[in-house]
Amino acid sequence: MERLNLKAPNIDEILIDVEDIKLKEKLEKDIQKFLDSELYQLIKTSDKICKEVPFNMNILAKSVFKDENDSLDDEIMVQGIIDLYCENSDNIIMVDYKSDNISDENEFISRYKNQLMYYKKALESATNKHVSSSYIYSFKMGKTINVPI
Repeated sequence: MERLNLKAPNIDEILIDVEDIKLKEKLEKDIQKFLDSELYQLIKTSDKICKEVPFNMNILAKSVFKDENDSLDDEIMVQGIIDLYCENSDNIIMVDYKSDNISDENEFISRYKNQLMYYKKALESATNKHVSSSYIYSFKMGKTINVPI
């Protein structure tokens, strides 16, 4: 997904180096399903698309660890890479791609909600815009999952 031009996608171009026929067919199918999704329609019509954006930010340790330790008032650095976000004039849409072998939306939300909350804080701090929507796109399920944050 990192190599896919989302304004003018060419699946063959990004899979040119994939020699395993079965893998290539699976990737083509997975990417095409994404390109047929409503999420992709939302992405491609955005003002600005940003992919693979690294970030780091400091947060209070006690927001991560639930303990009575005094050192929890210290700050820790959180680092990550945001798969994709779309910027419009007044808001941001955030997308995280997942290839986990999970077939339950609630499990995705439970497992990744905190991660996406950190991404949201980082984006809002960096852009001074509101993250209005947060999505996980599951390639295993071929489905967009709305993650309320």
